[in-house]
Amino acid sequence: MRLERFVEGSLSAGLFAGPTNVALDKSPVVFQVRDLAEELRPLAIHMIAGFVWSRVRQRRRPRLLMIDEAWSLLRYPEGGAFVAAMARRARKYYLGLVTITQQVSDVSSGGHGETILANAAKVLLLKQKAETMDSASARFRLTQDERQLLLGADKGEGLLLIRGNRVPLRVVASGTEYRLATTNPRDLEQLGAAWDTTTIFLRPASACR
Repeated sequence: MRLERFVEGSLSAGLFAGPTNVALDKSPVVFQVRDLAEELRPLAIHMIAGFVWSRVRQRRRPRLLMIDEAWSLLRYPEGGAFVAAMARRARKYYLGLVTITQQVSDVSSGGHGETILANAAKVLLLKQKAETMDSASARFRLTQDERQLLLGADKGEGLLLIRGNRVPLRVVASGTEYRLATTNPRDLEQLGAAWDTTTIFLRPASACR
């Protein structure tokens, strides 16, 4: 009864009124749960987890599962259990797991987050705010120099923890990578203007007025 409004009616009106019309055999496949109603998230996570596990086990080949804004899953018991299970078992199925979150406390306060960190082969710490530094410092036993590095880091600068080593680094994106990844409104406006100009330029002469 609680799900009735999502399963009744046409496919466009009911979220679960029929099979998906999205091609799930493409690469990459992206699941966006940000705009789902709160009561639907546990069900959606359950469906996504089932799809990922079945796809991974059907055919073993190298794959990469990337979970952005991991805190949005970890705050739910179902989502946390899903990510923790992936962290423990993914490598057995040639599956790499990348979890991305803005605050270290999201994965360092025990529970499922701690399981994810314990199974991580690499950890990349980017710029930290003063209010989050104590949590990061305690979890990763940062030295005073490493604390200062992360507090004063510029965009793309950070500390890579890998195989017992701690390596300061700076990530530099190529022009193409930056255009694909940027969310800066000013950059997007400029890219949109450049696209419009290109579109007009490529019109056939007979179409110009």
